Amino acid sequence: MKALKFRVVGVFFMLVALAACACAQKRAAAPRPGDVRVHVGGVGFDRANGAHYVLLEDGGHRRALPILIDGGQAKAIALELHGIKPPRPLTQDLMREILHATGTSVDRVEIYDLRDGVYYARISLDGGRHRVDARPSDAIALALGMHAPIYVKDKLLEPRSALALGPAATLPRSARGLGLTVQEMTPTLAKYFNLEPGSGLLVSAVDEKARAAGIERGDIVTAIGGRNVKRLSDFDRALSRLREGEKVTLTLRRGASQQSITLKAFSLED
Repeated sequence: MKALKFRVVGVFFMLVALAACACAQKRAAAPRPGDVRVHVGGVGFDRANGAHYVLLEDGGHRRALPILIDGGQAKAIALELHGIKPPRPLTQDLMREILHATGTSVDRVEIYDLRDGVYYARISLDGGRHRVDARPSDAIALALGMHAPIYVKDKLLEPRSALALGPAATLPRSARGLGLTVQEMTPTLAKYFNLEPGSGLLVSAVDEKARAAGIERGDIVTAIGGRNVKRLSDFDRALSRLREGEKVTLTLRRGASQQSITLKAFSLED
C-alpha cells in the first residue's frame, strides 16, 4: 500500500514537472515587446546585386525584411520551405537530428539587430533556458524544419513599398487562401518532386487551421472542389466560387500518394 502511495505521488510530481516545462516553452515562444512574428515569404534573386535573399514578411504582408544570403543558404531555406528532403543531409538536417536525439526543443528564432550591414539572430531553446547566436539563414532554416516561430524586431521591418531591392529582383509568384500559400511549380521544383511543370500548385506555407486539417508544407494541390488547378489563376478562380463557411475538398499529392482533405472557407483570406 505504501509503495502504491509513493508511486502515485511520483507520477503526480512528474505530471507537474511536465506541465511546468510545457508552460515555460509556451512563454518562451510568445512574442515580446518590440517583436513582430513573421513568416518566410520566399527565397529570391536580386540580379542588380547579384545575390540571393530570403524575404521575411509580417502577417498582413504590409512590412517585410529582405536578408541577403549566399546560394547554398538560399537552397537550404528553399528546401525546408517546400518540405523537400535532399539526398544527403544539410547542416540544418544535422542540427535538427541532434536536437531530436537530445530531447531539446526550439522555442523561437529572432532576428534582433543590424550592425555594419550584418543581421544578427539567435535561437531560444528549452523554454528559454539556452540562447544560441546564429546566422539568420541557419536560424531560419532550422525554424522551418522545427516548426518554430520566427520573430523580427519591429525597428528592422520596412514597408514593402520601400524595400531596397533592385528592379530585377524576383520571388516565385504565389497566392494565398484557405489558410495556404501556394505557388506554381517551376521546372526546378518540378524536378525535385519528379513531376512535370503545371502538375499542380506547391504548398509553401500552412496556417494552424489548415495544418490541423492535415495539410502539410510541400504538398501538391492538384484539384479544388473537383476542378483541376495547374496555375495560380485556377486557384484564384476556385476561391472566387466559394461562399464564407462553405466546405471544399482539396485533392493533394504527397509523395507517391494522393489524399483528399476538406476545409471550411471562413473567408477568402483564411
